[in-house]
Amino acid sequence: MSKLDFFTLFDLLGPGFQFNVNSNDTIKTTLGGFLSFFIFIASIILFIIFGENYFYKTDPNGYFQIIQDKGGLNLTNKPFLAGFQIYDDDFNVFPMEENFHAFFVYRRINKTNGEFYSNRTLLNSIPCNKLETNYFHENNFDLSKFLCPDFPKNLDLHGNFDSESLSVLEFFISKCDFNNSNCKNTKKILQLDKGKRKWISSIIPDVSYNINNFTNPFETKLHNHFHFISTNKYVYQEFHFSKYESDTDDGDFYKRIKTEKSLGVKKTYTSDYVYVDTLDESDIKKGIDFTQNAFYKGVIFYDDHKAYYSRWYMKIPDIVACTVGILN
Repeated sequence: MSKLDFFTLFDLLGPGFQFNVNSNDTIKTTLGGFLSFFIFIASIILFIIFGENYFYKTDPNGYFQIIQDKGGLNLTNKPFLAGFQIYDDDFNVFPMEENFHAFFVYRRINKTNGEFYSNRTLLNSIPCNKLETNYFHENNFDLSKFLCPDFPKNLDLHGNFDSESLSVLEFFISKCDFNNSNCKNTKKILQLDKGKRKWISSIIPDVSYNINNFTNPFETKLHNHFHFISTNKYVYQEFHFSKYESDTDDGDFYKRIKTEKSLGVKKTYTSDYVYVDTLDESDIKKGIDFTQNAFYKGVIFYDDHKAYYSRWYMKIPDIVACTVGILN
């Protein structure tokens, strides 16, 4: 028996010959062994190549779409939406609550027969480090220096100005309090304009999606939005939030869906109006709507459209089918 005869043991093509040799209906040859051995090795290589997607969870198939989400955003779990603070050019904290009235307001607006009816509720404020923030993948801020809302139960954000009802979260920096009765002295307020320039800083969660990150497709980071602020201008900012959802099918033979969710800002908008004159005591007006004494207003909306991502990896039957298809 020669060394090449060894390959006859691997001959899988022998059964294809329909005649008898030495009373055997199959015959194994060296050539057939070579070919069969090649097919065997090729099958393993192809299985590994096609199975890379399955074994290493890389390069999945997927798609993205915007879908409607009519459920609104429930605030009972106290999600982190935004924190506010004032800094100077050297990133020193300016004592916001000492020099102004800074507060959060929950506002509900209803539209009836084309008329808008608004109701505002004052919320408590807390340092942002009191909120649940362990789902952030990156946080480079001292949250104890930022002001956040403390949500009571049974509140939600929903709607827009085209819908019958709308609820938003508002943040004001004002000369006077919510009742517009207790107002700061102008000397205190004018400290904002002295020394280095001051910036209103708002930190909000920003969500990015990575289809190739198998364990954490969503990365949620706190992002700093800042804008120059002074007593002779009015700054208005909008923050539109939306939900993010990802479905991952990583089953071996059948579907096995894992769902990841996150919450973050979708878009922002900023505008300001500059006053010509300088603030004095006559500019502080009591007994009117407190919003007329504010020089900063930030509004948080919830967008009723959700960013939806879906991805899936190859399964073992898919790998086998691709391998057999190439060999055939």
